[in-house]
Amino acid sequence: MHALFLKARNAGIGIAPGHNRYDHCFRLNAGFGWNEEVAQAICQLAAWCRESLA
Repeated sequence: MHALFLKARNAGIGIAPGHNRYDHCFRLNAGFGWNEEVAQAICQLAAWCRESLA
C-alpha cells in the first residue's frame, strides 16, 4: 500500500494509507466537490489497484 501512496502522491492524488490491521487499505476524503479531476483521479487509483492485483 505504501507504493500506491507514493505513486498517488507523485501524481498529485492525496490518499491516506491504513495502519496496523488496515495496512491493505487506504482512505479518501469525501469532503471535496465532485468534478472531472476528482473522477479521473479515482479512475487512476482504480487502475493502479487492478495492476497490483494482476
